[in-house]
Amino acid sequence: MTASPQLVVVKGPRTRVQAKDTLAEMRNLVRAQVIAPIVWETARRIIAKVTPRAESEQAQTIRAWCATRWRFVNDPRWYQNLAGNAPIYCLEKIRDQGYAQGNCAGAAMLSAALCEAVHIACRFIAVAFKATDEPYSHVFAVAYPKTTGGRAAVEMDFTRPPDVRRAQFSRRLVANA
Repeated sequence: MTASPQLVVVKGPRTRVQAKDTLAEMRNLVRAQVIAPIVWETARRIIAKVTPRAESEQAQTIRAWCATRWRFVNDPRWYQNLAGNAPIYCLEKIRDQGYAQGNCAGAAMLSAALCEAVHIACRFIAVAFKATDEPYSHVFAVAYPKTTGGRAAVEMDFTRPPDVRRAQFSRRLVANA
């Protein structure tokens, strides 16, 4: 059985083109699923007690909610399983068992979908930590609240352990969510 290229991609894209293709697939999944009732209803429920139009606080609240319900687990060694990390799938797991398991791509797509569901723009950032020939090995979403002029970005990377500082990136690639 051959997997759909939209759902499973080669893990650890080495080139900028491969990384852009993976980010595009992530964006397509988020955009296709953001209008599903489980996505926008969950987003609205998460921010229900936040001051209306306080988008920076809304994004931070979504990040905190996701962080308490996410268990980091890597995909199979040579693959990136985007379908198994899709927002609807993750929210169904959270609803049914109280948490979802997945990697950084799933975390990025989940947080981006929840933010986009309440009209907070997001971007995906793929990064490499080592020399320029190393693959992009991490991805996260960044929210850009409008009510702060788009300048006070909220990093949505809740897969990094809280006691670990953000590492220096050797390469970075940005794409809209």
